[in-house]
Amino acid sequence: MKFFIAFVLTFCMAVNAFAEQVLYCAGTVRYPSGEPAVGVRVEYYPGFHMGAGDYAEVRTDASGRYEIIGPKDLSAYDGMFIESNSIMARDMERNLAAVQDVYMTITNVELVLQPAITLSGSVKNTEGAPIAGAEVELRFWFGMSHVLEAHPVKANELGQFSMSALPQGREYEVFGVTAKGYGFDTADAHPQDTRTSHYEFPTFVLKHADKKIAGRVLDKDGKPIASIEVAFSGKGQPMNSKEKWGQQPFCNTTTDNEGKFSFDNACDAPLRVYVFPHDNAHYNGGSMEYLDAHGGDTNIVIRLNHE
Repeated sequence: MKFFIAFVLTFCMAVNAFAEQVLYCAGTVRYPSGEPAVGVRVEYYPGFHMGAGDYAEVRTDASGRYEIIGPKDLSAYDGMFIESNSIMARDMERNLAAVQDVYMTITNVELVLQPAITLSGSVKNTEGAPIAGAEVELRFWFGMSHVLEAHPVKANELGQFSMSALPQGREYEVFGVTAKGYGFDTADAHPQDTRTSHYEFPTFVLKHADKKIAGRVLDKDGKPIASIEVAFSGKGQPMNSKEKWGQQPFCNTTTDNEGKFSFDNACDAPLRVYVFPHDNAHYNGGSMEYLDAHGGDTNIVIRLNHE
């Protein structure tokens, strides 16, 4: 009985603590000399747990102080309590940065700016020509992947990009380099490679997304299935959406009345075609089916062997 009462009290206290969680953190940003850093950017990156809050960005005041206050956000909760919040300060002009990984309950974080790293790279097509305007999404890791900027960085007319004032010794990931009419590419920069003032990613080479793939979706009796979702993805293939499987990029469409589907934006490379029965009224609850193919295949047939 005592164990049960203790368990209930503990559970209620935990629930109450989470229910009252509000994003709040304050502190001072200083230079190594001790001088307050005035007007520098301070960024809050929420973890993936209840009460984590939203991304927030402020500037330090005349004394180097900052304060981040935000509403409770339960949408970040997905069954895990990963305390992976991060607070980062960046002086873009002096190329200095500092980052501190914190728990939700910590409300005071003092940051001392240190020499930062600049990450750069270039984007080309398979003919070696630069891809101007290619978009680069950079992420850094602590327990989970944080998107660094609200909007992707764009390559210049020479296909080059650069991101400065980032903390050294962190793991960075270019999750996706994309451009209209092309596939995408990714790359990682590991902590041992970022303990320096500059790191250049290997050249990103994007393939032309100009191949067609097409086929039909049939039931176990060989009859066409209309209005069922079909998608494809693969290494280097174009990246149109990230919603279906979290971070897994894919391109999607639905079959017509004859069970036919087609895409005209595949790359000349291996890919996998997926069918999602749970998005169809008749097959709702069915498991996902897939078939390996290649850009340019136009006679793909996928059979659903369940009702």
